[in-house]
Amino acid sequence: MTAIPPLRIAEKKRTPLITAQLLNLFSLWEQSSNIHLTSLTPQIVVAAQSLTVIPDIFDRLIVTEAQLLNAPVLTKDPIIVGSSLVTTVW
Repeated sequence: MTAIPPLRIAEKKRTPLITAQLLNLFSLWEQSSNIHLTSLTPQIVVAAQSLTVIPDIFDRLIVTEAQLLNAPVLTKDPIIVGSSLVTTVW
């Protein structure tokens, strides 16, 4: 198994990449009954392409997954909120 390369944002020193703390946080999330971690699937990537009202690809992926899960999105992003594509909570 090869190591995962550091995130580009950490390489540019914009934020520290603290692997042990991050892995611990993911472990806590996985054990939580309130948080459900999901994987990025090809279905989500393909479906996200059609959400052109949202310019940012990462926001498109979030909205697409929320639609597929019939889940609200916790955000105050004006573009996501204004799109009315998903229920938003803030």
